[in-house]
Amino acid sequence: MRTLIILCISLLLLSCENDIILEMDFLKGESIAIHQLLKSPVDYSDKNILIQGITSEIIKTPLGSMYLLTDETGSIWVKTNHLPKRGRLIFLKATVENIFLFRKYSLGLHLIEIDRGIQ
Repeated sequence: MRTLIILCISLLLLSCENDIILEMDFLKGESIAIHQLLKSPVDYSDKNILIQGITSEIIKTPLGSMYLLTDETGSIWVKTNHLPKRGRLIFLKATVENIFLFRKYSLGLHLIEIDRGIQ
């Protein structure tokens, strides 16, 4: 029983450490605004980015779960395995994905969640 408690506390601390690391990256100013993605999706296609925003819409489909991430500059859909609650401020590490790219035009721009910190 004691070993189980120690294991649970260790896992909790490790999960908190990831949130702290993500927040520290954001404090360094490495995150980008959503409008930057929407303005030039080709520049970010298939790249990992740091981004933050508030969760709003949430959908579950047979193909997966997604939520809408919104900041003061725009909104973008995020594909995830674990849906957050609505109205949460999220610090996100994600891969930018497009269903189709042609020159500077994008169809189906969205993010694939890699890691998340919640405040």
